[in-house]
Amino acid sequence: MNLSQFEGQLGRKSPLARGTGRGLTARAMGGAPWLLIAGLLYAGLFIKPEAAGSAVVPPSIERRDLLLGVAVQDNTVWLAGNFGKILRSDDGKGEHWTVQVTGTEEHLQDIDAWDKDHAVAVGNGGTILVTTDGGGTWQPIVVELSEVANKLMRVKTGPDQGEAWAVGEMGAILHSTDFGRHWALMRPAEDVIMSDIEVSNPDDLLVVGEYGRMFHSRDHGRSWVARQSPSAASLTAIRFRDRLHGVAVGLDGALLWTADGGGTWNAVPPSRSGNVQHLFGVSWDPARGEWLAVGAKGVWVAAAADMDRFATGRLSALDLAAHTEIAGMGGGRWVIAGASPGSWDGKNWQTLIGK
Repeated sequence: MNLSQFEGQLGRKSPLARGTGRGLTARAMGGAPWLLIAGLLYAGLFIKPEAAGSAVVPPSIERRDLLLGVAVQDNTVWLAGNFGKILRSDDGKGEHWTVQVTGTEEHLQDIDAWDKDHAVAVGNGGTILVTTDGGGTWQPIVVELSEVANKLMRVKTGPDQGEAWAVGEMGAILHSTDFGRHWALMRPAEDVIMSDIEVSNPDDLLVVGEYGRMFHSRDHGRSWVARQSPSAASLTAIRFRDRLHGVAVGLDGALLWTADGGGTWNAVPPSRSGNVQHLFGVSWDPARGEWLAVGAKGVWVAAAADMDRFATGRLSALDLAAHTEIAGMGGGRWVIAGASPGSWDGKNWQTLIGK
């Protein structure tokens, strides 16, 4: 029987059969709302829902994360960034990360650690967070700063156990001696951003900031003197490899060095360093005996210990992100913070996004 014949058979149904069908349908439809309600009640009360599949767990480090600060202590690596995000890795490679609960959504600018249990992070709005249990809990610390601007840019743990220094907007220089629980302002407010601080020995401290500003203390921060900078570019980071030799970097490829503990500074012109991009972080690599700086558009700059040889390049041909800080993990490996955090061994770049 084809489709036409089937439709014809339907058309030859008796009036009685068609009427009976409509009656049954009408009665069934009349009871449908109550049946539907009863079924929903039964499902809600007695049927336990089951997952249709495994939930998608987002990676610890996502593409939207801006992880601006990094700290390394032995095999422990910390990253801190936007919306109060702090991560920790204990595998010695930076491959597996745990997101920690900080209780703040203020953007964090930097993090440093005394050991695997004690760490401190700073950021916008004068935010200071400390932990004594490896980041299991983070405690907010209230510090009265300027009423105008309160962003803290960098934090560094000192040579003495429990000591830390932090710098930021309005000339802020803060000092703590009890693992970050209490802080003292070490300099009057001034309309200048302090970008970074370095402790070259227990009493010598160097601070760099906007417009090439440099400040030096030889009495553990009780008094400060301005140092003449050979560059007007804003300086962003400073490191010393011993009490005499240090390097500062900044915008427009600024690269400065000192061999007398910060008393006088010399500028390396971009024509020698081979770089004109902004530099935001610098560190010393004792294994290779060279300085390494990172900055905008994925650029890196390496310099010999005596600043007579330079090399520059890009971390990756696919990486154009700004990188803000660099920390050595040992064995010639680095963790580099920024808009696209990753690890680098001098040749191979591995992004941490998706870890």
